[in-house]
Amino acid sequence: IWDSTSGTSHRVTGELFSEYNPSFSPSGEQLFFLSDRMFSPQIGTIEWNYVSARNTGVYALMLTADAENPFAPRNEEGMADAADDGEAEEEEGDDELTVQIDFDGLADRVARAPIDFDNYANLAAREGHLLMVRSGAFYYGRDSYAKPTLMAYSLADRKTFDIASDIGNGYALASDSEHVVVRQSGALKRYGIKEGDQEAKTVDLGGLSAERIRSVEYQQIFDEVWRRYRDHFYVRNMHGYDWEALRDQYRPLVAHVAHRADLNYVIGEMIAELNVGHAYIAGG
Repeated sequence: IWDSTSGTSHRVTGELFSEYNPSFSPSGEQLFFLSDRMFSPQIGTIEWNYVSARNTGVYALMLTADAENPFAPRNEEGMADAADDGEAEEEEGDDELTVQIDFDGLADRVARAPIDFDNYANLAAREGHLLMVRSGAFYYGRDSYAKPTLMAYSLADRKTFDIASDIGNGYALASDSEHVVVRQSGALKRYGIKEGDQEAKTVDLGGLSAERIRSVEYQQIFDEVWRRYRDHFYVRNMHGYDWEALRDQYRPLVAHVAHRADLNYVIGEMIAELNVGHAYIAGG
């Protein structure tokens, strides 16, 4: 976490696990994240080999010493029905939130959500719910046993439910935090987040148009690819090659590109100058 007041960065988790996809709670009291902490491997049927999947869990860091643990044990006897999904009322005009963090002992103030370990991605926290995409394990040569499913965990009811199945891996959370948009069956569809509000509404894109000037677009794609290698290549010396000179050599060819396959070829030839494996270009 980077502190904008002091300008310093703080490590907030330990060194033993892979931890990713942080998402602050709307209240600013917790930081939710995904972590691979379950090792319960499947055994291969041809050789006695381990195959590890479904090892991701959902966790929360309590950012202050007195922050509420949303997964702590509680006495449910005599509690009122959680019809409001635990959503808090927001005051009018209260648009600014200051997040307070006690960094001392923060890594120890962690709790796991009572959600079965699985293959999760795209965690997002909203008022009353956690959203994530659950998918089947990856296979070479065939589709997985399960299509990606957008699911929600109710912090009030402490249970999960599915919002939409057979979707793309991503989703977009609406600004009202009450709906999500997913790609499903070749269309964009909107769903409500609350349990029981999962009637699909197809987004009408009939009036949506965009002007594309492909020659300009191709120049931008070329430049972005070149910058990505400049900024993220695994060694700074670019295998000893002059990366700026290679850009200047290949960029004039983009003016002669007639379609995306041409562009991919030019970019591929530029990347090939680096003599590095596992550097691919595809799609478009």
